[in-house]
Amino acid sequence: MIRQRLSVLLVCLAVLCGCATTPEGARLELERLNRPYSEEGFLRSAREGDSRSAALYLRAGMDPNTADRHGVTVLMMAAASGDLRSVKMLLAAGANPQVRNEAGWTALTYAERHGQTEVANLLREAGAGGSQQEFRDELARQGITFNPDQFLAVARRRPDLILTYVAAGANPEARDSDGVTALMLAAAADRPEVVRGLLSLGVDVNARDVRGWTALTYAEVRGARRVVELLRQAGAVGGAYEASAAEDILSPAGR
Repeated sequence: MIRQRLSVLLVCLAVLCGCATTPEGARLELERLNRPYSEEGFLRSAREGDSRSAALYLRAGMDPNTADRHGVTVLMMAAASGDLRSVKMLLAAGANPQVRNEAGWTALTYAERHGQTEVANLLREAGAGGSQQEFRDELARQGITFNPDQFLAVARRRPDLILTYVAAGANPEARDSDGVTALMLAAAADRPEVVRGLLSLGVDVNARDVRGWTALTYAEVRGARRVVELLRQAGAVGGAYEASAAEDILSPAGR
């Protein structure tokens, strides 16, 4: 009986230590860890900073540039969580540090925004762009000095620069005294690319201003059909209000 148990233990150790180095073995180990061999499973491991599972996904044959529907890659997620080991593995496996998501962020942007200094330094050494300073320099070329307190004031005048301002360091969830957010301003300006970028950063799609309006409200009263569809797909709620009232709260002259 003891010999039989020892044989079983040796087989298990072989699976854990040896077979996991092959694609087939890695998939078996992922199954044992209750990690489905799928892109979502790979993304989840990176999001959670699980370097062990990330290594298994790579050995099993998963693309190191796997990304979610917003273009957020496993490298970006690992960078945000400060998972230095996974970042090193992903770069060695061919992950591209220059890839940008719908907000224009790279893995370096995520590392800097989350205070992951060691990861940020590694990504710079790998040639990654997308630093906060890069975005601030772009604002300067547009004649705008970066100031987080002026974010929404700038967003009203230049909705096309919302994502650049956020990447430079502004809070994407910032609100003005009326509770208006950058997402509402982007929706009102009919800027679907900006809306997609903000959604990729996880902003609250159903945030309400002081009158109870959501981004969907602003999109509807402005007739921004593409934005309305994007917001509804993201789970937005809210209804159309009188367009003239929306004009009052959004007008730069009234600020």
